[in-house]
Amino acid sequence: MEKLSKQEIERHYFKKFVASDKYKLPKCEVIFGDRPDVIIKGQRKVGIEITNLYKACGKDKKSEQQQREIRKKVLREAKRRFEKGGGKPMNIQFTFRLPIPINGKRDQEITDKIVLLASKIASLAKRSEFGEVPWCLLMDIPELSSVLFSVLSDDDPQWTECNAYDAPDVSIPRLKEIVKGKEKKVKGYDSCDAYWLLVVIDIWDPAQDQRIGADGLKILSKKFERILIYENGRNQVVEVATS
Repeated sequence: MEKLSKQEIERHYFKKFVASDKYKLPKCEVIFGDRPDVIIKGQRKVGIEITNLYKACGKDKKSEQQQREIRKKVLREAKRRFEKGGGKPMNIQFTFRLPIPINGKRDQEITDKIVLLASKIASLAKRSEFGEVPWCLLMDIPELSSVLFSVLSDDDPQWTECNAYDAPDVSIPRLKEIVKGKEKKVKGYDSCDAYWLLVVIDIWDPAQDQRIGADGLKILSKKFERILIYENGRNQVVEVATS
Protein backbone atom coordinates (compact mmCIF):
# COMPACT_ATOMS: atom_id res chain seq x y z
CA MET A 1 0.00 0.00 0.00
CA GLU A 2 1.31 3.43 -0.98
CA LYS A 3 2.02 5.67 1.98
CA LEU A 4 -0.12 8.80 2.12
CA SER A 5 1.58 12.19 2.24
CA LYS A 6 1.18 14.53 5.20
CA GLN A 7 -1.13 16.76 3.13
CA GLU A 8 -3.31 13.81 2.07
CA ILE A 9 -3.67 12.67 5.68
CA GLU A 10 -4.62 16.18 6.84
CA ARG A 11 -7.21 16.49 4.08
CA HIS A 12 -8.62 13.09 5.03
CA TYR A 13 -9.07 14.21 8.65
CA PHE A 14 -10.61 17.53 7.65
CA LYS A 15 -13.17 15.83 5.38
CA LYS A 16 -14.08 13.40 8.17
CA PHE A 17 -14.37 16.31 10.61
CA VAL A 18 -16.77 18.11 8.27
CA ALA A 19 -18.70 14.89 7.52
CA SER A 20 -19.15 14.18 11.24
CA ASP A 21 -21.54 17.15 11.35
CA LYS A 22 -20.56 17.79 14.96
CA TYR A 23 -19.41 21.34 14.23
CA LYS A 24 -21.16 23.59 11.75
CA LEU A 25 -18.81 25.46 9.44
CA PRO A 26 -20.13 28.58 7.71
CA LYS A 27 -21.07 28.28 4.04
CA CYS A 28 -17.78 28.73 2.28
CA GLU A 29 -15.33 27.71 -0.40
CA VAL A 30 -12.75 25.22 0.85
CA ILE A 31 -9.17 25.53 -0.39
CA PHE A 32 -6.53 22.99 0.61
CA GLY A 33 -3.01 24.28 0.98
CA ASP A 34 0.01 23.99 3.24
CA ARG A 35 0.42 27.09 5.42
CA PRO A 36 -2.25 26.84 6.74
CA ASP A 37 -3.56 23.42 5.75
CA VAL A 38 -7.07 24.62 4.86
CA ILE A 39 -8.56 28.00 3.98
CA ILE A 40 -12.31 28.55 4.07
CA LYS A 41 -13.54 31.60 2.17
CA GLY A 42 -16.96 32.95 3.01
CA GLN A 43 -17.79 36.29 4.57
CA ARG A 44 -14.32 36.00 6.06
CA LYS A 45 -11.14 34.22 5.03
CA VAL A 46 -10.28 31.76 7.78
CA GLY A 47 -7.13 29.64 7.82
CA ILE A 48 -7.28 26.28 9.57
CA GLU A 49 -4.15 24.48 10.74
CA ILE A 50 -4.49 20.73 11.37
CA THR A 51 -2.37 18.72 13.78
CA ASN A 52 -2.56 15.39 15.58
CA LEU A 53 -2.41 15.20 19.36
CA TYR A 54 -0.02 12.46 20.41
CA LYS A 55 0.28 11.48 24.07
CA ALA A 56 4.00 12.21 23.94
CA CYS A 57 6.35 14.04 21.61
CA GLY A 58 7.65 11.77 18.85
CA LYS A 59 11.22 12.80 19.68
CA ASP A 60 10.88 11.11 23.08
CA LYS A 61 12.54 7.68 22.95
CA LYS A 62 9.85 6.39 25.32
CA SER A 63 6.96 7.58 23.14
CA GLU A 64 4.71 4.99 21.54
CA GLN A 65 5.65 6.37 18.12
CA GLN A 66 9.25 5.27 18.66
CA GLN A 67 8.65 2.24 20.88
CA ARG A 68 6.35 0.48 18.42
CA GLU A 69 8.99 0.77 15.70
CA ILE A 70 11.62 -0.65 18.06
CA ARG A 71 9.33 -3.56 18.98
CA LYS A 72 8.63 -4.31 15.31
CA LYS A 73 12.34 -4.23 14.54
CA VAL A 74 13.17 -6.56 17.44
CA LEU A 75 10.50 -9.12 16.47
CA ARG A 76 11.35 -8.97 12.77
CA GLU A 77 15.04 -9.55 13.39
CA ALA A 78 14.47 -12.26 16.01
CA LYS A 79 12.13 -14.15 13.66
CA ARG A 80 14.59 -13.89 10.79
CA ARG A 81 17.47 -15.21 12.89
CA PHE A 82 15.40 -18.01 14.42
CA GLU A 83 14.15 -19.30 11.07
CA LYS A 84 17.55 -18.86 9.40
CA GLY A 85 19.00 -21.03 12.15
CA GLY A 86 16.59 -23.82 11.27
CA GLY A 87 13.83 -22.97 13.72
CA LYS A 88 10.38 -24.33 12.93
CA PRO A 89 8.01 -21.65 11.57
CA MET A 90 5.44 -20.74 14.23
CA ASN A 91 2.85 -18.07 14.92
CA ILE A 92 3.90 -16.23 18.07
CA GLN A 93 2.03 -13.37 19.74
CA PHE A 94 3.96 -11.15 22.14
CA THR A 95 2.43 -8.84 24.73
CA PHE A 96 4.81 -6.15 25.93
CA ARG A 97 4.76 -4.29 29.23
CA LEU A 98 4.22 -0.79 27.90
CA PRO A 99 5.35 0.93 31.13
CA ILE A 100 8.77 -0.67 30.51
CA PRO A 101 10.07 0.89 27.28
CA ILE A 102 12.85 -0.81 25.35
CA ASN A 103 16.04 1.12 25.86
CA GLY A 104 17.80 1.73 22.56
CA LYS A 105 20.95 0.10 23.91
CA ARG A 106 19.00 -2.98 24.97
CA ASP A 107 17.17 -3.86 21.77
CA GLN A 108 19.96 -6.15 20.58
CA GLU A 109 20.01 -7.98 23.93
CA ILE A 110 16.23 -8.43 23.82
CA THR A 111 16.47 -9.72 20.25
CA ASP A 112 19.01 -12.33 21.38
CA LYS A 113 16.79 -13.40 24.27
CA ILE A 114 13.69 -13.69 22.09
CA VAL A 115 15.59 -15.92 19.65
CA LEU A 116 16.50 -18.15 22.60
CA LEU A 117 12.91 -17.99 23.88
CA ALA A 118 11.64 -19.13 20.48
CA SER A 119 13.82 -22.23 20.75
CA LYS A 120 12.19 -23.04 24.09
CA ILE A 121 8.76 -22.41 22.57
CA ALA A 122 9.62 -24.88 19.80
CA SER A 123 10.14 -27.51 22.49
CA LEU A 124 6.71 -26.70 23.95
CA ALA A 125 5.22 -26.96 20.47
CA LYS A 126 6.27 -30.59 20.25
CA ARG A 127 3.73 -31.35 22.96
CA SER A 128 0.93 -28.96 21.97
CA GLU A 129 -0.14 -27.17 18.80
CA PHE A 130 -0.90 -23.97 20.69
CA GLY A 131 -0.71 -22.48 24.16
CA GLU A 132 0.70 -19.84 26.48
CA VAL A 133 4.37 -19.74 27.34
CA PRO A 134 4.99 -20.33 31.09
CA TRP A 135 5.82 -17.09 32.89
CA CYS A 136 9.05 -18.56 34.24
CA LEU A 137 10.50 -18.51 30.70
CA LEU A 138 9.92 -14.75 30.49
CA MET A 139 11.61 -13.78 33.73
CA ASP A 140 14.77 -12.47 32.09
CA ILE A 141 12.78 -10.36 29.59
CA PRO A 142 10.87 -7.92 31.83
CA GLU A 143 9.61 -6.03 28.76
CA LEU A 144 7.33 -9.02 27.99
CA SER A 145 4.23 -9.83 30.02
CA SER A 146 2.92 -12.84 28.07
CA VAL A 147 3.54 -14.86 24.92
CA LEU A 148 1.18 -17.16 23.00
CA PHE A 149 2.18 -19.61 20.27
CA SER A 150 0.56 -21.84 17.67
CA VAL A 151 1.96 -24.24 15.10
CA LEU A 152 -1.26 -24.80 13.20
CA SER A 153 -0.84 -25.03 9.43
CA ASP A 154 -0.05 -21.56 8.12
CA ASP A 155 1.69 -20.59 4.90
CA ASP A 156 2.78 -17.29 6.36
CA PRO A 157 3.55 -17.61 10.10
CA GLN A 158 3.71 -14.29 11.93
CA TRP A 159 5.41 -12.91 15.02
CA THR A 160 3.12 -10.13 16.17
CA GLU A 161 2.47 -7.99 19.21
CA CYS A 162 -0.82 -7.69 21.04
CA ASN A 163 -0.78 -5.00 23.69
CA ALA A 164 -3.41 -3.45 25.93
CA TYR A 165 -3.48 0.33 25.65
CA ASP A 166 -5.16 2.91 27.84
CA ALA A 167 -7.13 5.97 26.76
CA PRO A 168 -6.45 8.66 29.37
CA ASP A 169 -8.04 12.08 29.47
CA VAL A 170 -6.36 14.66 27.29
CA SER A 171 -3.28 16.11 28.98
CA ILE A 172 -3.76 19.88 29.24
CA PRO A 173 0.01 20.58 29.51
CA ARG A 174 0.59 18.48 26.38
CA LEU A 175 -2.22 20.29 24.54
CA LYS A 176 -0.77 23.66 25.56
CA GLU A 177 2.61 22.53 24.25
CA ILE A 178 1.04 21.70 20.87
CA VAL A 179 -0.79 25.04 20.69
CA LYS A 180 2.32 27.00 21.63
CA GLY A 181 4.35 25.26 18.95
CA LYS A 182 1.74 26.01 16.28
CA GLU A 183 1.40 29.64 17.36
CA LYS A 184 5.05 30.21 16.48
CA LYS A 185 4.34 29.21 12.89
CA VAL A 186 1.34 31.46 12.29
CA LYS A 187 3.49 34.35 11.05
CA GLY A 188 4.51 32.17 8.11
CA TYR A 189 0.91 31.40 7.07
CA ASP A 190 -0.95 32.94 4.13
CA SER A 191 -2.76 36.11 5.19
CA CYS A 192 -6.25 35.43 6.62
CA ASP A 193 -8.83 37.31 8.67
CA ALA A 194 -8.52 34.70 11.43
CA TYR A 195 -6.87 31.37 12.17
CA TRP A 196 -8.28 28.23 13.72
CA LEU A 197 -6.47 25.15 15.01
CA LEU A 198 -8.04 21.73 14.43
CA VAL A 199 -6.47 19.21 16.82
CA VAL A 200 -7.15 15.61 15.76
CA ILE A 201 -7.12 12.57 18.04
CA ASP A 202 -7.20 9.38 15.99
CA ILE A 203 -8.43 6.76 18.47
CA TRP A 204 -7.28 3.94 16.17
CA ASP A 205 -3.67 4.95 16.84
CA PRO A 206 -2.57 3.83 20.34
CA ALA A 207 -0.07 6.69 20.39
CA GLN A 208 -2.97 9.16 20.17
CA ASP A 209 -6.00 7.51 21.78
CA GLN A 210 -7.24 9.90 24.48
CA ARG A 211 -10.59 11.14 25.69
CA ILE A 212 -11.56 14.76 25.45
CA GLY A 213 -13.79 14.57 28.51
CA ALA A 214 -16.32 17.22 29.34
CA ASP A 215 -16.52 20.72 27.87
CA GLY A 216 -14.78 23.48 29.75
CA LEU A 217 -11.23 23.29 28.40
CA LYS A 218 -9.52 26.67 28.25
CA ILE A 219 -6.23 27.66 26.65
CA LEU A 220 -5.46 31.33 26.10
CA SER A 221 -4.29 32.03 22.56
CA LYS A 222 -3.50 35.31 20.84
CA LYS A 223 -3.02 33.61 17.47
CA PHE A 224 -5.93 31.17 17.16
CA GLU A 225 -9.47 32.49 17.26
CA ARG A 226 -10.77 28.95 17.75
CA ILE A 227 -9.20 25.68 18.85
CA LEU A 228 -11.24 22.58 18.06
CA ILE A 229 -10.46 19.03 19.20
CA TYR A 230 -11.87 16.30 16.98
CA GLU A 231 -11.88 12.64 18.01
CA ASN A 232 -11.74 10.58 14.84
CA GLY A 233 -13.53 7.32 15.56
CA ARG A 234 -15.80 8.64 18.29
CA ASN A 235 -16.94 11.62 16.19
CA GLN A 236 -16.78 14.00 19.12
CA VAL A 237 -15.82 17.65 18.82
CA VAL A 238 -15.02 20.02 21.66
CA GLU A 239 -14.23 23.70 21.28
CA VAL A 240 -11.51 24.98 23.60
CA ALA A 241 -12.08 28.44 25.09
CA THR A 242 -9.28 30.71 23.84
CA SER A 243 -10.03 33.97 25.67
